[in-house]
Amino acid sequence: MFEFSIEETPNPDARKYVFGFDVIRGGKKASFSKGEVNNVPLASTLLDVKGVEKLHFFDNFITITKNENIDWEELDVKIKEILEIMIDNHDPEIEVLDEDTKRKLSYENMPVNIRQVNEILDRTVRPYLQMDGGDIQVLKFDEEKRVFIRYEGACGGCPTSMSGTLYSIEGILKSEMDEDISLVIV
Repeated sequence: MFEFSIEETPNPDARKYVFGFDVIRGGKKASFSKGEVNNVPLASTLLDVKGVEKLHFFDNFITITKNENIDWEELDVKIKEILEIMIDNHDPEIEVLDEDTKRKLSYENMPVNIRQVNEILDRTVRPYLQMDGGDIQVLKFDEEKRVFIRYEGACGGCPTSMSGTLYSIEGILKSEMDEDISLVIV
């Protein structure tokens, strides 16, 4: 029998289910929504639960984001049942991206401005977002100095990520890179 803990996140519609072992290995992360799960049975089964909207696998936890109209008490019972049945057969060697995509996304192959943004976020912001069950992805840096980002895990839809966290990230990037930078959430 495995043990896990449930941790609240700043997003009232997201919780972290923390295990004493990796649910995904190798510093990888994976986010899933309904219809996007290919070969991860645990993710597919969890997403079949009424009210579960998104999953975010990272290290030793799964962040589950729910529909705001569903109560956590009801969901926790169903999620626990699924975890008890499936976690022993879950393979943490999840293949997240194909090799071409990995190569395109590696820092060495990124444009200098996107690489610089990612390095700043790695040092200043990502550890805190990940601790809260979320993350941030940099999608684009355009000629108008707009940085397009996508929140992942508990950060997606979180009230603080749309205001306070967003302004903090923007302030850090303005301070460390360019005063004219602005953030756009995709």
